Amino acid sequence: MSNFEKFLKDNKIRKQDIAVFLGVSKAFITQLSQGTRKLPEEKYSLIKANEAWDCSALDVKDNSGILINSSTISGDIHQDNRKYFSDSPDVLRAQIEQLERLIEEKESRIAEKDKQIAEKDKQIAEKDKQIAALIAAISK
Repeated sequence: MSNFEKFLKDNKIRKQDIAVFLGVSKAFITQLSQGTRKLPEEKYSLIKANEAWDCSALDVKDNSGILINSSTISGDIHQDNRKYFSDSPDVLRAQIEQLERLIEEKESRIAEKDKQIAEKDKQIAEKDKQIAALIAAISK
C-alpha cells in the first residue's frame, strides 16, 4: 500500500473527492495510489493545510515518498498541466467547497459546545442554590 493510499484510507477519503479537492483527474489520483506518480509540492501543501486530515502518512520526503519538487511533474506522461495549477478556477472552486464544509463542521461543533456550556451553567446554578440552602440551614 502506497503512502497516498494509506493517507486516503486513514482519513476515509474517496479518490474522486480528493481529485476534486486538488483539482486533478481521477487518473492522476490512481497513479499516485499506484506509486507511478509523485504528488507535487503545491498539492501536498493543499492537503497539509486541511486541519481535518491526519497527514502523517504523507510525511515522507525521500525518493520513495510523496513530497517532491514540481519540476518532476512533467516526466514521460503527457498531460494538460493547466488543470494542476492551484489558481485554476476548478481548484479554487474545490478549495472553496472544502472550506465551506469545514466551516459548517466548525459551526456545528460550536453549536454543540454552546449547548454543553448552557447545560453546565444550569448545573452550576442548581449547585449554587443547594449551597445557599445548606448555608442558610447551618446559619439558623
